Amino acid sequence: MSQEIDSVTGKEVVKPYNIQKPPKELKARVVGGNSGGISDADMSLLNSFVDFLGRCLELNPEKRITPSEAFRHPFIKI
Repeated sequence: MSQEIDSVTGKEVVKPYNIQKPPKELKARVVGGNSGGISDADMSLLNSFVDFLGRCLELNPEKRITPSEAFRHPFIKI
């Protein structure tokens, strides 16, 4: 929900905020078109990073990773 001041009445109004998914998946944005030359170990690290980043950027706070979960994530433990 978005809280805004109505320009006509000057009162605060709450409007639903439409959040759309990005057109490209996060992994495709991070890797780009260069996934062919990546070793298996690097691809595993990249997948772990993409998972970590995706969980940090989750808009729904109930689904977002907590700080204690983040410290236990495989990407951080490396």
